[in-house]
Amino acid sequence: MENRKLTAQDNYNTFLSVLLREHLFLSAKDVHEKLIAKFSVTSDNARKIVGRAVTKSIITSSKPSTFGNGQFIYYCNTYLLDIEAVKKIVEKSRPPIYRLIVLLQLNDGIVSYYEALKITAAPNEDNSTKISSLDDIIKVLSRLDFVYEKRDKNNNRFIIQKEFSQVLGKLEENLKISIHNQKMITDCSLMPDILNWLVNSNIIDSTSLYLSK
Repeated sequence: MENRKLTAQDNYNTFLSVLLREHLFLSAKDVHEKLIAKFSVTSDNARKIVGRAVTKSIITSSKPSTFGNGQFIYYCNTYLLDIEAVKKIVEKSRPPIYRLIVLLQLNDGIVSYYEALKITAAPNEDNSTKISSLDDIIKVLSRLDFVYEKRDKNNNRFIIQKEFSQVLGKLEENLKISIHNQKMITDCSLMPDILNWLVNSNIIDSTSLYLSK
């Protein structure tokens, strides 16, 4: 049988396949720039070329999850986009997600919704600004199958990293949530004493204090 003549898209696909095998993952901006530099195509054509490559499963897209300026991440179709890769991607492009991942890893995969609000400095609901709400951040990580939410018997919300929970049974998971909740209570009960000590030591000014009950 006569060999099929290679098309321009075949050349693009080969380039993208090699590129993503080499880098494992890249932002949309980086992929488009490398295509433009290699083949002198327009930005619009670069997006179409990448879209066709994803449709043909030459490379894989993070769609619908975006990272930094609404960009998708593209990665080698034999590579599993794990949480460490995402942490590296979002460190500069979406720092709130990076901080949440780091906090999860520091706390054995369990963080309360309240702690997540503080560490991400994100609102708890969508607003008109470009700042992502915490629920939006959780959705991004949930779509990638990295985390899920769970409520305890008091209806407190917790974010749990799936990687850690997979080795736990339901009873162990509930116990870890209970222990984490008790740790937070202890930390909060100590906070007024710590702040008072800082004031008495002239390290901070009492007029700058604000405690919410």
